[in-house]
Amino acid sequence: MGINPKKSAYAWLNTLHQYTPCVNNINFELLDSTKPYRYVGVWITLSLDWSEQKSVLEQLAHNVMSKITNKYYISGALLARITNATIMAIIGYRMQVIWFDKIWLDKFMNIIVRYLNKACRLSSDVSVWAWINLRGLANPQALNLQRQMKSLDRNLQRPGPNSAKDAILCCITHTKSLTAD
Repeated sequence: MGINPKKSAYAWLNTLHQYTPCVNNINFELLDSTKPYRYVGVWITLSLDWSEQKSVLEQLAHNVMSKITNKYYISGALLARITNATIMAIIGYRMQVIWFDKIWLDKFMNIIVRYLNKACRLSSDVSVWAWINLRGLANPQALNLQRQMKSLDRNLQRPGPNSAKDAILCCITHTKSLTAD
């Protein structure tokens, strides 16, 4: 088995015993719980802190948007399509793994819209709403919500005892009993 020790590490969550895996006389590095590392394109820590991933996405948005928007001959609709194909595809891939909070998504969209407004020589008060509804810019909050709904639907379809299904049925029953009174 060919394992590169520079690209391999392990996490040990048991504090009682110390264990160092060894394959072909190669010792592996123990992962720090606060140090971010990249796995399949997503920056994660063992403590599930996504701040590194968020800062990487913000920096990527600045870099890509500055390159796209310095072309003043591109129309606003085409800029929205290019942004959807680049930045929104990148964040959509990460949304399969990470749930981004609304505050950060608003901040992220404001970064993108600031660049789009500058490229189209629009005033800075043209909102995210205008770009989403009038120019066809993708809405990452809708992508986030869609992913959550798929996850909920998968949990509801699971056979057997299901706490999510029971909680929803309990809420529906409680709401019906309140409306009947």
